[in-house]
Order: sequence, then C-alpha cells, then structure tokens
Amino acid sequence: MSLVLCCRDAMTRLTEGSEGALAGAEGATFALHLTICARCKAYRTQLETTVGVLRAMPREESETEDVEAILRLLGDTDAEPRG
Repeated sequence: MSLVLCCRDAMTRLTEGSEGALAGAEGATFALHLTICARCKAYRTQLETTVGVLRAMPREESETEDVEAILRLLGDTDAEPRG
C-alpha cells in the first residue's frame, strides 16, 4: 500500500473514512490525503452537507397511500391495502 492516495482512491473510501471505518495504515493514508488535498476536503464537506440536509427533510407520511393511488390508477381497486 502506498503512503499517498490519489483523489480517485480517496473518494472510493470517503464513506468508510467519514464513518471511522478505516483503520491502521489505510485510515492514516486516507486522513493524510484529506489533510493535503483541498479539493477532496471540499468534496467531503459538500457530501456531508448534502447528507445532513437529506436527513433533516421530513419523511413521507405513508407509502400505503401512494401504493393504493397507483393501484387505483391501474384499475386494480380490489387489491388489499399494504402496510
């Protein structure tokens, strides 16, 4: 294993690295890359911001209503409700 990751390799490990799942030399190499690469550090920040916004969004109330509406549109009104 090389002590320096290229950006492509760092990005493939981004989720694992952000979750603390990289250990030993692999984790250290990932951390080093993010320390010296402004572009990958900025990308990680953008990704974390996106994930935070998506987690903060309200979830849909009920998938059952959506399924029932689709079934009605398809003409299958005798279908059992799911959920």
